[in-house]
Amino acid sequence: MKKTFTLICAVMMTCIVYSETFTLWEGEKTMDSSWPGISISVSDINNNSPKANDRLIVTVSKADNSINPDWQWGPQVFIKLDWQDFLTAKSVADGATNQEIAFDLTAENIEKMATANEINIQGMNVVVVKCVLEINNSSTSSSSIWEGECNFGSWANGFKIDAAKFGDASEGDRVQFVYTTTKNESEDWYQFKTIFDGTDETLSSNSSDLNDYGCASVAYGTTSYSIKLNAADIEKLKTTGMYINGKDIVVTQVNLIKVSTAIKSVKLENQDESYYNLNGIRVTSPKKGVFIHNGKKVVLK
Repeated sequence: MKKTFTLICAVMMTCIVYSETFTLWEGEKTMDSSWPGISISVSDINNNSPKANDRLIVTVSKADNSINPDWQWGPQVFIKLDWQDFLTAKSVADGATNQEIAFDLTAENIEKMATANEINIQGMNVVVVKCVLEINNSSTSSSSIWEGECNFGSWANGFKIDAAKFGDASEGDRVQFVYTTTKNESEDWYQFKTIFDGTDETLSSNSSDLNDYGCASVAYGTTSYSIKLNAADIEKLKTTGMYINGKDIVVTQVNLIKVSTAIKSVKLENQDESYYNLNGIRVTSPKKGVFIHNGKKVVLK
């Protein structure tokens, strides 16, 4: 298993956001009617101490409905445990290439992985080439922006979140929907549609999750779905608010998860020879430990 450390920093007094990514699988697997799959040892994930809001990221080199034209639900990626427990599913736009599909890990997912053997990736009408675990080294806080009980039924019901609820939202924050799925044997679809209230325009933040109808699919039995907000969507949400509806899902709560960086206001010059600890504090005489030096993570022994 390969490990990559990613550090994104500005040169002058800017917040630093960093994460560690662990490559779990690389290759090429065409998801067609033979239902092939990819198996990843859960120990490869658990050894890196994942937490809620870390992510599994599956890279799809191609999404193409012609791989299996009999599949009516479009290109999709599924995440399972031990080939049985369906954790989540996401749709991919037909024709997409080199698309990263991010699956947020929930506390419930992590608890299930503690007693499982494998994570399994399946899907349909996609070519999967990579899966990584992204460990987010940022702190988060969560606040409820809607509570109630909305049963979508078959697109019959929906609800609005007022624009004021997004007043302090920042780029990279997440909107998390807490829900249950309701089984409908005739049409096994569980979907969200998130639009700017008063319009037919879907959010662009989760565009990689959307099918041709602007809907994001989730798996039966899952309990949360989140959208990482981009700056353009936040600007509109602060004016219009959001309207949500879908199919065969009962939503009980929506949270705004605020993300604050773990290292703040560190001044890094192009050839800064200083050492900083993981709290962004300059260390004049570094000894043993993990430090940031010239924009990179280093370990002194």
